[in-house]
Amino acid sequence: MVTHAQQETLASIPYGNSTVKTISTTGPQNMALSTIYDTSHTSGNGVEITPVANGPAVSMGDAIVLAGTARFVKSITIDLFNIASAAPFDLTISMYTDCTAAGTAAGPCGNGAGVLIPGSVLTQTVTPGPLGFFYQHTFNYTSLNLSSEVDNTITVMINASRSDVFWRYGDTVTVGAQPAGEPALSVSTRCGSAANNNGCARNFGIQNNFTMTIVADSNQGNITQCSIDPPLPLGPGSGVTTLTTINVAQTGVIGTNTGNYVIDEIVADLQHTWASDLEIVLISPSGTQVALSTDNGGSTGLDVQSILRFRDDSANSVSAWTGGAPLANYRAEGGATAHPVGAGAGPGVDLNTVLVGQSVNGIWTLRLYDDAGGDGGTIFDFCINLTEITQIGAVPNIVCPLDIVINNETGTCGAQVFFNNATAIDPEDGL
Repeated sequence: MVTHAQQETLASIPYGNSTVKTISTTGPQNMALSTIYDTSHTSGNGVEITPVANGPAVSMGDAIVLAGTARFVKSITIDLFNIASAAPFDLTISMYTDCTAAGTAAGPCGNGAGVLIPGSVLTQTVTPGPLGFFYQHTFNYTSLNLSSEVDNTITVMINASRSDVFWRYGDTVTVGAQPAGEPALSVSTRCGSAANNNGCARNFGIQNNFTMTIVADSNQGNITQCSIDPPLPLGPGSGVTTLTTINVAQTGVIGTNTGNYVIDEIVADLQHTWASDLEIVLISPSGTQVALSTDNGGSTGLDVQSILRFRDDSANSVSAWTGGAPLANYRAEGGATAHPVGAGAGPGVDLNTVLVGQSVNGIWTLRLYDDAGGDGGTIFDFCINLTEITQIGAVPNIVCPLDIVINNETGTCGAQVFFNNATAIDPEDGL
């Protein structure tokens, strides 16, 4: 074991180069995923992530160049070991863009222009493997979007909640690359200490790559997101407006092409002592307003907490709801959105038609207007479900040849077989 003056510790694995693999039960299952960065996982060395002398805020990491074109990160796996303590600890991962290789400030990327990538920070509790042996830990992401990284270069940083947590170090890159111009025996990134060893450049005199496997998808995946607002009051005074919002971080547009999104449903969880007092309007991030329901449900429709679902494929007209518990779902009402909405039912509209071409990214707002006094209620939750289009049209029917029985010649163990190729038939047009 060699201790450097900067207080980082470079250690060799005490009991050989065996790796205990930790299987994630919540990891991505999509067989179309691809590895966009990987290392050899063969080094017998590791660097202590957060030494006591450097303070609890210190992080270790590396600048890397991503391969391929998939940029929606699903998981990052790292190799770790512990020498003295088997106590659980917390690991925090964060990713930055535009970090410089050196700096003197206590920030995560020194005094460079490093910017935290939104959604990249995860903190998880880790139970160590056997002392002196490598084990793996995987950080799973729903769909972290790195598509804006035009130079494909990011800096991945790890912080540990205690000392004696070593990250495998000294690997060679097998997928992806080191940043351009960085020599093989270059520097790693160590930042976050205000008291000791300010600066981000650390050279251990060996291959500078931390062990890391990054798996990503070309598609963002579906979006199911609800408001983080607490339950909010509705009314009870006449003319009271209540707003609840959802901030969708993913990017994309509503449409019909591959990679576009379709609004599956808008969900409102609410209660009101006179349902038809409510006028409910959806506002897209682009500002387009769609009336979901105006003055429906009669006097009893929302007496108890209920779920209103609005779907384009619903056969139910919300204007026909004049009392009693709501049906399983409704089509959006459409029509006027300026409060108070005048008498008369909206024509019924498809959300995906009204909002086609608009971005899913940003603030979605549900506006609830109480147009009469004396009764009130609560909006408990507001959710949006969007599905990404990954295939246009139905899957073709594959027709394989029938079984073939061949009699081989006496005394031989094989036979020559000829059969037709399988065919694929498009169920939509029969071709």
